[in-house]
Amino acid sequence: MLAPLRPRNSVEFASSELLERRQEPLSQLWQLPVTRLMNYSMRWTGVSDTTARSWLYGRGSPSGVHLVALAANSRPVLVVLLHLTGHDDLVIGLRLREIEEGLLEVIDQVRDIRGKTIGPGRI
Repeated sequence: MLAPLRPRNSVEFASSELLERRQEPLSQLWQLPVTRLMNYSMRWTGVSDTTARSWLYGRGSPSGVHLVALAANSRPVLVVLLHLTGHDDLVIGLRLREIEEGLLEVIDQVRDIRGKTIGPGRI
């Protein structure tokens, strides 16, 4: 059963709570300067600079359509959205490809080490 969506004020509160817990400026959450985040937000959603700035400084929040556009283009936004809707367990699915590629790389490294240790043709 899906958890009920929280009212807008609860989402804004939860977002600010997440930011406070991180103890970092917003620009460091995405590892980009605020002006670049603002430009990305404007490009992805078609909003004005004033609107994008108000989102980034927590004075407003995106509408449903804009939130979907932001989540589609930004993994951190999607992760926060999943967290706020009670779907933390789905976050791992976002990383599955990265995890798989990392595991394959480790397997290749282990095979290289074993090949050097055992000798060619013995694996």
